[in-house]
Amino acid sequence: MNRRAALTLGIIIALLIAYIFYWFDVKADVVARYTTWRSEQVTAGATITCDPSTGGFPFAVTLKCDDFKYERPDTFRISVPDLKLSVNPLTPFRITATSDSASKFFFYKANYTFTTKGLMLSVARPLFKPHNKNDNGLFVQAKLTSLGLDENHKVALGNLVQELSFKAKLKGEAPQLDNKKSIEAWRNAEGSIELDRVYLNWGSLTVNAKGNLTLDKNYQPNALLNSGVSGYEQAIDVLREQNQVQPIVASVIKAALKLLEDPKAPANEAKIIHVPVTIKDNKLSIAGVDITSWDPYPVP
Repeated sequence: MNRRAALTLGIIIALLIAYIFYWFDVKADVVARYTTWRSEQVTAGATITCDPSTGGFPFAVTLKCDDFKYERPDTFRISVPDLKLSVNPLTPFRITATSDSASKFFFYKANYTFTTKGLMLSVARPLFKPHNKNDNGLFVQAKLTSLGLDENHKVALGNLVQELSFKAKLKGEAPQLDNKKSIEAWRNAEGSIELDRVYLNWGSLTVNAKGNLTLDKNYQPNALLNSGVSGYEQAIDVLREQNQVQPIVASVIKAALKLLEDPKAPANEAKIIHVPVTIKDNKLSIAGVDITSWDPYPVP
C-alpha cells in the first residue's frame, strides 16, 4: 500500500471513529432531553408509561416505546402501541415521532376521541430564537392516515378521513400548549401559523391548500387558505343527502363551482377548482359551503 492510499484509509478510519463518538454523544443528549421532558411532565401532574429502548445506529438515534401512554388529568390522554422517536445525527434539532399502529387520542374537556392508523409528527426549533412576530419559532410537519373521528359525533362526509397532513411554520415565540397565559401572550403578540401545505383526503373530497392560521378572542382557530379542490360535486351530493344543504341550493352551488373548472383539463382527470377554504367560528367551509362544524375547544 502506497503512502497516499494509507493516508486516505487513515482519514476514513478517523472519520468513522469520530462519527461513532458523535453518534453516542447525540444519543446521550436525546436520552437526557427525554428524561428531562418526562420529569417535567410528571411534576406537572402527567402520567407517562414508557420504558424506551435505544438504537438506530448509524443513520439515526431512536427511542422506542412498545406501549406508550400519556395522560394529563382532565386534559387529554394518548395511547400509542409502537411509538418511535427519531433524531438524525446531522439534524439533531429536529425530532420525529412515528407510529404504524392504531393510536388513540381522547380530550377530556371536549369529550372527544379520535384514532389514527398511521402517525408522523416532526418538530424542530430554529437555531436562533424569534425576536418578533415574523420570525420562525417552530417548524412542524404532520401526517395522519385513516383518521377516525369520534363516532358519537356523526359527520356528513363520514367519520373516516383517509389522510390529513400539513407542513407549517409557527411565527413568534412558541407558546406552551397547556398554559392559557402562554397561549394568550402568543396570540396578543399577533403570533400566527404559516401553512405551507395542507392536504386533506376525505371521502371523495381532496384539498391541497396553503395560507395562515391565527387564534380568535376565544382561542379558537381562524384560517384562510388558498386551495385546489377536487371531488366537490360528490361531496355536495353527500351534504344534500344528509340534509346539510337544500337540494335547490346544492344545484346552484354545483353549477357555480363548475364554472371555475379549467376547460382545458384532461377529461380523464379529476376536475380541480381553486377556491377559498376557511376555518371560522368552529366551522370548516369550502367556497362558502359549510362542510363540518364542531364545538369550541376549551383552553386549559
